[in-house]
Amino acid sequence: MIDTVKASFPAVELRNGLVENLDHPGAIAGSSWYLQPDRTVHYNGELQKKARFIRRKGGRVGALTAYSTDGLIDGFHVSLPNHFFTTGGRLFSGQTELSDSLRLVRSHLGEICEPPLISDCRFTRVDLSLQFQVPGIPPAAFFTSLRHARHPGVHSGAEEWSVCSRESGLNFKGSGMTVKLYDKGMEMFSNPSPVVRIEIQLKGAPLKRLLGGEPNGYPTELNFEECYRVYREQLLRFPTVKHLPLQDVQSLRQLTPFLLSSYEASEIKLSDGRTPMEWVEELPLSRQTLSSIRQEMVAAQLEGVGISFSELLPETWPPPCMVNRVLPLNVVGG
Repeated sequence: MIDTVKASFPAVELRNGLVENLDHPGAIAGSSWYLQPDRTVHYNGELQKKARFIRRKGGRVGALTAYSTDGLIDGFHVSLPNHFFTTGGRLFSGQTELSDSLRLVRSHLGEICEPPLISDCRFTRVDLSLQFQVPGIPPAAFFTSLRHARHPGVHSGAEEWSVCSRESGLNFKGSGMTVKLYDKGMEMFSNPSPVVRIEIQLKGAPLKRLLGGEPNGYPTELNFEECYRVYREQLLRFPTVKHLPLQDVQSLRQLTPFLLSSYEASEIKLSDGRTPMEWVEELPLSRQTLSSIRQEMVAAQLEGVGISFSELLPETWPPPCMVNRVLPLNVVGG
């Protein structure tokens, strides 16, 4: 449920004798950490020297990065499941694993500095993620159905997102919220799979509003149930317009969403390479009319392939089609 997080905390000193020169990159002797000097920045009229301490895991660069300013550790960035579990593609199943993963982060930070209290951390980025394997509905059906959708929390449309040089996902990218859908098996094993991963990245104002504790403040704790509630609410904001049943259609305007939905599903292109919906978007229609047509078309597409976010994400945990761990067996040819 909770994946990558970024947090800041009151600055603490490095362990005595850990690093002699913050300008020299390299492995830190006797530890699993690697020093990577970063840029020098101007802040409040002063120069600050930045650096990153990256923890290796199993001989490779791991999922935990500690941030340093002028030799003081003041934050971290981590994929909590990747850091906690021994393999990728896994998600937490509840609060216990989430809390244990944060304790592990604190323990590993203690190798290079006085470990901060988790209660002293301000989370400035929180990624909420789940993976689904819906019988009869491949990931591509999600991408096709939502390609022309709009999310109220993101002020731009979907972009095709490439995995392993193949268009295997969609990305709704905003300034404080990003919604990404992609084939998780493709990302992990370079082969198509029936597993679709849906991520919601929260930063800035959306994070403060949806998960913040104090008014206009960043969250200082992560509650699993609250994160699932927010994740569910945001995905339910995709179009769920109740359009007329096809047999009740009596005008061309009422028929239009069904026609567009059918064309999009069939991947029909006009002679100039545009899709019918892209052609409609260039017509001299009012913003309200175009928005209504778009929402009704997306709703018809979702309904046509059997995708219902309210069924995919019930109010009570766990979701019935959730995949907690992606294995090579999940992929085609794996």
